[in-house]
Amino acid sequence: MADNSGTIFVVDDDSAIRASVGQMLAIHGYDVMTFESGEKALAAPRLEDALCYVVDILMPGMSGLDLLEKLVEKQVSGPVIIMTGHGDIPMAVQAMKKGAYDFIEKPFDDEAALASVRRAAEKRRLLHQANSLREELKEARMSGDKTLGLIGQSDAIAQIRKKILAYASSDVSVLIIGETGTGKELVARALHDNSSRSKGRFIAVNVAALPETLALGELFGYEKGAFTGAGASRQGKFEYASGGTLLLDEINSAPKSVQAGILRAVEEKTVTRLGSNRAIPIDTRILATTNQDIDLLVKQGEFRQDLLHRLSVASIHIPPLRDRPEDIRSMATSFLKDSCRFYDKAEIAFSQRALKDMEAYSWPGNVRELKNKVVAMMLQCEDNEIGRMTFPEEKEAFHGVEPLQQYLDRCEKEFIAKVLQLNKGNLKNTAATMKTPQRSLYSKMQKYGLDKEDFK
Repeated sequence: MADNSGTIFVVDDDSAIRASVGQMLAIHGYDVMTFESGEKALAAPRLEDALCYVVDILMPGMSGLDLLEKLVEKQVSGPVIIMTGHGDIPMAVQAMKKGAYDFIEKPFDDEAALASVRRAAEKRRLLHQANSLREELKEARMSGDKTLGLIGQSDAIAQIRKKILAYASSDVSVLIIGETGTGKELVARALHDNSSRSKGRFIAVNVAALPETLALGELFGYEKGAFTGAGASRQGKFEYASGGTLLLDEINSAPKSVQAGILRAVEEKTVTRLGSNRAIPIDTRILATTNQDIDLLVKQGEFRQDLLHRLSVASIHIPPLRDRPEDIRSMATSFLKDSCRFYDKAEIAFSQRALKDMEAYSWPGNVRELKNKVVAMMLQCEDNEIGRMTFPEEKEAFHGVEPLQQYLDRCEKEFIAKVLQLNKGNLKNTAATMKTPQRSLYSKMQKYGLDKEDFK
């Protein structure tokens, strides 16, 4: 049975619709608060605790779109569902682009509306669970046991912990080096959480995912009218992270034009938004990661040496998982426990055979592959123990080594399919569960020939 505990905000200037929607939700166990205007909803004392918000798009005074923007600004966790009248579909699409979770068209079927609310409420609960786990992890990093959230007993992990504690107390730039999936962002977060900036923002930017045409605006911001589509001024990530920490993930992928802008911001501690001549002071600590030999990129002329010097005042190297197999057992056990809690599944354990299977495997995808494999096996487990960890791809190695990218693609396809099945083909929920942009998920599904309809 679904957990319907929590409050739903219903905002509509039509009293009949407010009463109808409110009664329907109350019958199904929800606590409902109704408001005749966006202004009154915003003034409600329990605004930010709501499970979700059901909002009419056309209202006198503050429109549904205006209210949506205010809720997005407040960074509320509850999703926003827009109610539209016939012919307002373009406005509904606009609302989705502005951050709405879903829209329902009047007059609507009660079951369809209820289904939308249930999905939105479940998304809110999943986000709350994920945030709770992140907070517990942060507390673990700050706790006296000095694990810093890094699981493992190897000498390599012990040395990384020592470096984190040594570098965290200063504002020096740190370059974190390691293969894909080794946990570079986890190390960056530990540096932030154990620094004097821990109460400030930690902002991670995947440089590799930024098109060159958009990177400068995303990093340094822009003024209204700076280019076509710039309808309002916007802070860049350097400015937004001021007082905290900015992680430039996969800095090795930055185009030369972006490298020049980053160097200027790091050296001068100022940024200039696109379309402006005013330098804005920033107080931002810079961390960066690379999954390639960046010294080789410098020799090849692909990366600026002066920028490398600025970013690598200190460095931390994370060895691949295959070089520290003594960490696999504790990592897998921790991932299994967290996954059972996150998916609200009865706690299960690994058999000794499963643990030995994992220790004998090479893990080319490193910690990320290990975590994904544990989640997949947990979801498939039908009792309280995982007996074996099977790696069919390794059997093929006897007949010829499979290309690494082909292997990683297969693992990624299998994982996406499992999460799609868990979320019954719902792309928004799937993207949220995977913590990846929906656009990126859709691109991967096209790449692997996955259709959401096959999972409903």
